[in-house]
Amino acid sequence: MLSKTARDAVRACLILRGLPKGSHAGADKISQIIGARPLYLSKILQALSRRGVLESKKGKGGGFRLGGSPERITLRDLLGPVERFPGPSECLFRDRPCPDNASCRIQCRWRPVRRAFDRFLSQTTLADVALGRI
Repeated sequence: MLSKTARDAVRACLILRGLPKGSHAGADKISQIIGARPLYLSKILQALSRRGVLESKKGKGGGFRLGGSPERITLRDLLGPVERFPGPSECLFRDRPCPDNASCRIQCRWRPVRRAFDRFLSQTTLADVALGRI
């Protein structure tokens, strides 16, 4: 259900969660640990940094670290910058709004699934994932 990019973003943040307080890890080091290409992972980490999920530091001892407590970073925060989720009135099969959202039989079946998934993303934190509380 999640793209490889989204899964790698979560895995990278789990690595960063384990860093000693105040330290940073570079994209190269994280990419070796999770088995991702460094340039690809660097772009993911930069996107997360632009949205405040991560903090970045340039130069010696630089790299990335979490931008907040793992207990406060939700999966929605973490995945929003790297994953695109269909909007409430967007057609699941076409890249445009559903022409008849109210009576569309697919939307009627999809709506409760989407709401449950949205709740899951908003209520599940990085700490929950790390501690297996999901």
